[in-house]
Amino acid sequence: MVTRNLTVNYRRPVPLSTPLVIEASVRERSGQEWAVEAQMFLDSPTRSVLATASADFVARADNYYERHRRWMEGVDAPLQT
Repeated sequence: MVTRNLTVNYRRPVPLSTPLVIEASVRERSGQEWAVEAQMFLDSPTRSVLATASADFVARADNYYERHRRWMEGVDAPLQT
């Protein structure tokens, strides 16, 4: 599974060292594509929404990561003259 896009909208400042809750759900699935939505809350009785997010993911073949690794090895290779 790879990320096609990810959007995060911060609605309030996110405090450090404070327990948070993230809830996500699949909005749509079509073949190998997944659309997901999420919200981040304070872990408190008010459950104030701190951020919302949406993302699209695509399932890849089992050999995708090996092919990607080999491709990345060539990205920094010197140009042949």
